[in-house]
Amino acid sequence: MDRVEIRNNYRRLNSDGVDPNMCQRVRITRCRISAGDDCVVLKATEERPCEDVLVADCEFESAATAIKLGTESHGDFRRIVFTNCVVWNSPTGIGLYAKDGGAMEDVRFSDIRIETSALTNRSVAPVFVDIERRHATSRVSRIRGVVFENLAIRSRYGALLQGMPERPLEEIVLRNIRFEVNGAADFAGRRKPVGGRRTTRDERDTRFATKPAYVVIAHARGVTVENLSIAIPDDVFAAFPRAALGLYAVEDARIVGLSRTPANEAAAAILDRAGP
Repeated sequence: MDRVEIRNNYRRLNSDGVDPNMCQRVRITRCRISAGDDCVVLKATEERPCEDVLVADCEFESAATAIKLGTESHGDFRRIVFTNCVVWNSPTGIGLYAKDGGAMEDVRFSDIRIETSALTNRSVAPVFVDIERRHATSRVSRIRGVVFENLAIRSRYGALLQGMPERPLEEIVLRNIRFEVNGAADFAGRRKPVGGRRTTRDERDTRFATKPAYVVIAHARGVTVENLSIAIPDDVFAAFPRAALGLYAVEDARIVGLSRTPANEAAAAILDRAGP
């Protein structure tokens, strides 16, 4: 697909833009998509892979998740690249929802601008990564080798990346992330995005979404954070003195070049909790 424009009803459910399902060698370039659901969503409704996908030079507006992998994830997702895109007016900018047993690996998001919607929706997250069982009998998925690089984010809510205690995220990289907090939001009632049907739920629906940090990573192994900057207005920081980065049950983390403005000692810039 090249130079395709899709303008769906922003307020109508199930009005996706493009859904490559179990596809190989996909190229989506220079497209503009506005949708009342997901804009570009890769799926694997059966145990067959979705792989070798490039999405570049696109603009997305979504009432759900603009750039999405899953939730249908019975097969694997491999060699996926989203680059040089703009996301605006979207509750979730980038979302990886692994629910059905497939692996998501060798995935890269680079040079993407994200501005979340101003909705009071408590499930807003500019970047969201999650492993969960869709049903009690579902296989457990795996997410590893995912890179987020050169992202510019404007949002009131923070990024949330979380694995499961029995299946942590692996080899996650956040590099050159600029985050501008553009308003105050109370995280007390915040919940993770769900993104699809399920019959299960657990404490991770809310536990890490409510933590006082603008980037939260939980249940992960092998995390690299390089050049993460969080800019918070003084009045927002006075009301909610949050950290830039929160790590919970994270093993083997490497952090270089982290900054938060204001650099106020009233709240730590990094929250690190080795245990649950």
